[in-house]
Amino acid sequence: MWWTKRCAAVACAALALLALTVCATLPTAQPRFVFSGNDLGFIRPCGCSKPVLGGIARRAGMLHLLRQEGPLVPLSTGNLVAESGVQQQVKLEHMLFAMNAMGYKALAPGVGEFGLGLDYLRGIASLADFPFVCLNATQAGEPVFARSVALEGTAWRVTGLVPTDMNCADVVVEDPVAALGAFAAGLDAGTELVVLWNGPEEMVEKLEQALPAARRARTVIAVACVGDAPRPIAGAASMAVAVGSKGRDLLLLQADAVPYWRSIRLEESVVLDAECARILDAYRDVVRGENLVSGNPRSSSAAYSGGASCRECHEDCTTALATSGHMRAMQTLERTRDERDPECVRCHVVGYDDSEGWTLEKPALANVDCEACHGPSEAHAQTQSVTPVSKPAPRSCLRCHDMDNSPNFDFDTYWPKIRHGK
Repeated sequence: MWWTKRCAAVACAALALLALTVCATLPTAQPRFVFSGNDLGFIRPCGCSKPVLGGIARRAGMLHLLRQEGPLVPLSTGNLVAESGVQQQVKLEHMLFAMNAMGYKALAPGVGEFGLGLDYLRGIASLADFPFVCLNATQAGEPVFARSVALEGTAWRVTGLVPTDMNCADVVVEDPVAALGAFAAGLDAGTELVVLWNGPEEMVEKLEQALPAARRARTVIAVACVGDAPRPIAGAASMAVAVGSKGRDLLLLQADAVPYWRSIRLEESVVLDAECARILDAYRDVVRGENLVSGNPRSSSAAYSGGASCRECHEDCTTALATSGHMRAMQTLERTRDERDPECVRCHVVGYDDSEGWTLEKPALANVDCEACHGPSEAHAQTQSVTPVSKPAPRSCLRCHDMDNSPNFDFDTYWPKIRHGK
């Protein structure tokens, strides 16, 4: 009947109005931020370290898992690299490609990026599908990058800050506290703020004080400071967090969640993302093509004889070493296609930094043979006389068995594996 149809229409309209009313009164879910930064050049972890943590392919794999729970807003506090030079440029470029694949929304270039030079940095900004943001760095009175960026579909705006002691030719760095204060004063009351801070943790309190009191508790300050796992910064009035270091972790933050932050370690069990694994292979190809392994500066040294010359007189020692991992050091790099990467090779050959040490033309000095620890011994091998050959102390091992490449190193545990001599 006509009245039945009318009642049904009225009921549907009422239900629709109720739904609209409920939706209008329910709070909008806050975005889920994922912070990384302070990568310090760790595009992939050292394969010698156990457990193997981090790397761009593992990070992308974790982001894929996290996106199964809902959308993400990945942001970087900068310091993707920590040194200058061609390899760092190649590394940064491929890290940007990986960040494109991971859907990053902004990068705040830090001291590491600016250290490569502003012209270079501006040139590669076009490789990124996301903006570079920096509030307090100018050149000739103009911002060198976007001062901030609005996150589409949210009330949030992202900006970046660098410390005043940053060194980059022709770049003027304004006081970050003053710059943030002036910027925050011009924001609408409904705008929420993320600050990507590339300076020391000790400055967080001063940055907070630059904000209007009503805004402090609502502001996220992500700090690219050296440290292990991500964590909230104790005593902060804002949602201030340290993002960790060397690409081993991510920090997940949602302003309306309890707790509002979560540290996520990129463990070996995380499935590597195929696209970022291909980007990492492309990085290795460029490093190989540029022949970077042959471009290292070298110090003058005495001549090396090669481990074979030691065997005639030190058979017991060479026999003890024959089955050790030291004698397969270069093979481990060949398995991962890192045997042309200077950062890896230096600890897998004899005398990489010495004028008479390993080169591609001296394959006999590959692996961690006798002279890697005892030093150049050609003079000793020729004369068989007592010559000043180094007797390494336990601390000598730390040149390669450091916290990045061998975090669980303990001399008393490792020495029995290669015990030889008196």
